[in-house]
Parts: sequence; structure tokens; C-alpha cells
Amino acid sequence: MSTQSRVQLANGSNAFVAPSTKYIDGQIGLTWYYDDGTIKAQVEGYITARSDLKITDHNNVVYYGRFTGINVSEEVGYSSSRYDIQAEFVIMPGLE
Repeated sequence: MSTQSRVQLANGSNAFVAPSTKYIDGQIGLTWYYDDGTIKAQVEGYITARSDLKITDHNNVVYYGRFTGINVSEEVGYSSSRYDIQAEFVIMPGLE
């Protein structure tokens, strides 16, 4: 038994596609480059306060959850502080 589906293309030929899940409950990673410290301070504040958040992605999919961790790398060689930030956001569907 296969999970593939047959799809007829515009030229009449057949293609076989396998379904996939793009979004699942769990943890997602968010990354910011060249932050001036603003995002860094906000995410650190959310983690400290254990704030429940609502995030909407570019496809208008809404996630509810919390930031649980942050990894900050300071960029050197600039006159002002710049950071590359990676943050973990845990999806908590029960917060809806």
C-alpha cells in the first residue's frame, strides 16, 4: 500500500506525489541576523517573564507558545553592537 497520490499534469502525463506535513506541534526555531539588540532584549524578556505569545507566520498560520531558549552571537568589527540570534519557540496548542 502506498501513500502516494496520482496527479495529472497540464500536458496529460501523470505524476505521483507523497503527502507531507509542513507544520507540526512542537518546537520551531527562529533566526534574526544583524539585530541591534532590540530583538535580543525582547526575546530575553519574554523568556524571563515566561510570557505566552501568539506568532503569525508568512502564510497566516498562527502559533501559540513560549520562547524557551536563545543563542546570541555578537558580530565583531562594527561600530555598534550587532547580534545574530537563534531562539526556540515551543508551540502550545492549548493556549488558543
